[in-house]
Amino acid sequence: MRVAGGRVDLGIVIDRFVVAPDDSSRARLGRLVARMARRWKRGQVRLRRVARHMASVKEAAGRAFLLLQPARAVITDGFVAMRDAAVLLVLILRYAMSRPLHASEAEHQIVRHSRKSALVLGLAVLALALALLLPERERQAMAIEPEPAVVAARAPEPAPQPAQPEIRRSPEPALPPEQRPWQPVRQPIALYHVESPELAGLSLAYRVAQRDRSRQDTLVWQPKPEAGEVEARRSGALLVVERHEGHAPTEKPLFADLAARAAEHRLVIERMARPQDIRTKFGPVEAAELTLRHENGVAACLAFRRIDMVGVTLVGWLCGTPQRPVDRVSMSCFVDRLDLVAGGRDTTLRKFFAEAERSRQTCSTARQTGRKLTWMDHEAPVPPLKLTARR
Repeated sequence: MRVAGGRVDLGIVIDRFVVAPDDSSRARLGRLVARMARRWKRGQVRLRRVARHMASVKEAAGRAFLLLQPARAVITDGFVAMRDAAVLLVLILRYAMSRPLHASEAEHQIVRHSRKSALVLGLAVLALALALLLPERERQAMAIEPEPAVVAARAPEPAPQPAQPEIRRSPEPALPPEQRPWQPVRQPIALYHVESPELAGLSLAYRVAQRDRSRQDTLVWQPKPEAGEVEARRSGALLVVERHEGHAPTEKPLFADLAARAAEHRLVIERMARPQDIRTKFGPVEAAELTLRHENGVAACLAFRRIDMVGVTLVGWLCGTPQRPVDRVSMSCFVDRLDLVAGGRDTTLRKFFAEAERSRQTCSTARQTGRKLTWMDHEAPVPPLKLTARR
């Protein structure tokens, strides 16, 4: 307080503020939630303390049990010795107390009673000493049982076995991704479609399998059940499209690859010519004349395979009939008619097929030159018959 010029000045120092509590529903709900959170944290801390205490008690009980294991036999032998001594003491007391006193010895009853008590006490002490000091076998031999009783024999404790070292088996080495088996997919979505006149009269079976991030689409064309005898001898066609992601496919020799795929479809390769490259919309493709044996006979086919660097593998074969054998032009058209109908989010696959469509040629183009025609080509002349003149 200060007085100046007839005026009084008051100086007040404000060091804290009092804020009225917020009584709104939102504020009360927030305070309730905070209070419940604090209680929940305190409960968690108590549970952790109880859990640690129980763990310490369990550990101490385990250590005590391990420490009492060696003294178990000693304690058991002590209880047995006490039992034998009690039996001997009962026998002595029965013998001493059952004998009646004579009438003439009434005046000496007190003296004789004291002597008898001293004798009984001495015998009890002696029996207890013998029971504790004698070995187990001698105690059993000297023990006198008044009534036949069945004593349960303790099973001898097994000798402690030496601890054997634990044998750890090393885990089996994991197979590389390209060697793992394909897993079939139920109700798959077809990604590819082929429409070719060479497939007329054949039924299509579309199967899909996956291995990690890779996908395998298998298109198999086989003769229909109601087909005639000539069509039944035809092996049909096979087209396998594999899309590999994350790793490049392992390239095998063409014959080994075709033999493995033929075995999956119960076919056998009897003969295979040297492979040659032919042009398709996907680029150069390995092609080779092939003779397949199936359950209805033998079929002349042309096999093909292309392994692209983007992770796409095309492999299969196309078989013809005796009236219309398949040639390289037909097989090239068959490969060119492979279309992508559902690429999904695989932009690399869609770009691969889009670029291939730009290089596609019509199937009416002239046959490839620079190669000798064989009996499997349409334009090849009919080979002369070998006639033998009879004399």
